[in-house]
Amino acid sequence: LTFSTTKDFRLHLADELIGTYNSRKRPGRGHNVCKPLSLLHFPVTEQHDSGAHRFRQMRCIRCKESGVRGQTKWKCQDCDVWLCHTGQTETDCFYKWHQDI
Repeated sequence: LTFSTTKDFRLHLADELIGTYNSRKRPGRGHNVCKPLSLLHFPVTEQHDSGAHRFRQMRCIRCKESGVRGQTKWKCQDCDVWLCHTGQTETDCFYKWHQDI
């Protein structure tokens, strides 16, 4: 083989050395298990007007739809909807509401 420039020689040499080498990457964690919309949704509280450390209580919209009178201090920052937030998947209206979206 003859090469017209040093650059051509180097490129050919690199191709020969690398060949079909493919670096093995460690498997990643994959994509988020959350739904894309739920990445924007965070439970927040609103402070009551009548003093510090008092939070506004409203009816949970999911409890209201099922006929339960659930009061909550949590609302979804993005949806602007009041939802019970217990942290337990079975009883957490916040979690269930966003799974149904």
